[in-house]
Amino acid sequence: MAFTKSPEYNTHQLTRVPVTPVNRFDPTRSQAYMAFENCFPVLQGKEAILTKRAPINSIATITGTTPRGLFIDPQSNYIYIAYDDDMTSINDVSPLLSSTTPGTFSNTSGPVAFASYKVGSTSYTVSHEPTAASGSYLRYWVSGNGGIPDTVTNVAVNNMRGSLVFLDGYLFIAGDSQRIYNSTLGSPTTWNTSTDFIDAEMFSDNIVALAKHHNHLVVLGKESVEFFYNSSNEIGSPLSRQANYSQKIGMVDIAGVRPMLAEVGDVIYFLGGEGGAYNGVYKIENFKVSKISDLWMDDWLTTASANTPILSVYEHYGIGCLALSSGLFTFVYKPDTNTWSSVLFGGRSLYDSVFGNYFGEGGTYLLTYDSNTSNIRLMKSGYREPQSQLEADPEDFDAVYITDLLDFSSNNQKHIKWVDVVGWFGDNTVNLQYTRNYSNSPTWTNCGTKDQDTNGTDKPLRYHNLGRTRGHRFKVTFSGESDIKFDGFEISYNLGTH
Repeated sequence: MAFTKSPEYNTHQLTRVPVTPVNRFDPTRSQAYMAFENCFPVLQGKEAILTKRAPINSIATITGTTPRGLFIDPQSNYIYIAYDDDMTSINDVSPLLSSTTPGTFSNTSGPVAFASYKVGSTSYTVSHEPTAASGSYLRYWVSGNGGIPDTVTNVAVNNMRGSLVFLDGYLFIAGDSQRIYNSTLGSPTTWNTSTDFIDAEMFSDNIVALAKHHNHLVVLGKESVEFFYNSSNEIGSPLSRQANYSQKIGMVDIAGVRPMLAEVGDVIYFLGGEGGAYNGVYKIENFKVSKISDLWMDDWLTTASANTPILSVYEHYGIGCLALSSGLFTFVYKPDTNTWSSVLFGGRSLYDSVFGNYFGEGGTYLLTYDSNTSNIRLMKSGYREPQSQLEADPEDFDAVYITDLLDFSSNNQKHIKWVDVVGWFGDNTVNLQYTRNYSNSPTWTNCGTKDQDTNGTDKPLRYHNLGRTRGHRFKVTFSGESDIKFDGFEISYNLGTH
């Protein structure tokens, strides 16, 4: 017999199953593999616990059609928002005070890049708007000023790329070929394009974007990544190539559509690949280019449903993460655990479109377009003091964790006597379900819903008699406003002989 009330040896087992921070979620197959939805693993020593995602809130709504760029001035904490041909500036204090200047920009669409310039007592917020036939326009606001730009400079080079980088007292912009232009040292409004440039010519591809990495300028081309440093050349460009760091991996070229690049501190994320076509998500960290997307994510990126993915920034309690959005899906990459989570806000993908993002001292901001209301929204995600902020501005949502198939290293039949859901769950109700197989549409058996208000915060939530099987997968759903600290499962089972 497989089971007996008086076995010849002890077949009763008690096993702890911690949260496993590995990527097994396949977005093309509904919950067919392990999944984190609206939750993230957080390392605690050698093991991980599970916490819910931080809330995200709309802090300003703007009547407009096309969001184009976003920047927070680190000197004044003013928020600059480019949309249509207008500019809105907002002070990031309570109450929010905003000022809109219509007709600031030359065009009504296309990306607008921003940078902060500060040398000595000179401090500007600078925007860069490239045009196809009338050169690039750089507009300068003295830090803390909104409204009409204090200075406007036209750089007479057409078809520039929509990037702007400040490094060592210079501003840098790039053409759509291989040329990188720089402003005059100490005079950010002065550009001599006939002499002050350098070409990124190690590889025979064109520039897609510029970014800053530590004390280097990164040039992302269609098929390569090159690094330049300030060598203080007296004539022409101050830059020299750092040839040892160059790599033969390119960036997706979808100029003027959506951000294909996101910067979190000194880490740069981009969609890229080899041979001019993208096959995954990459990051530049400590001058090394590495791939962070796995097989499942790569497969999703190649499907028609992925459309044109949007790269933006999401913050989980002070940790800067990458958000990858398209259609109905948003996936957030958490770098400290090297995991992807599925994230939904109000049952929808993160945003219809993200046209600007900023991660810095004051938090994470995103400029989005909401097709439900036909409005532009300024969103803020993440909090430095999670619990107090959650209580002050709660968001009620579900977080879901799905395990891998658990067979406890044996293919024998097991009878699951009980399962404890261990942790602190605040005001959340906890629902446990299980299935016995992998499938595209698994059938879940509901074990019921419990909460710690009834059960007590000092006790786990226990579910009895989950049946007989060779292996179980578990799905646990946390529904409520507060955060959670889910430590894992404790499972008691009786091991059969076959």
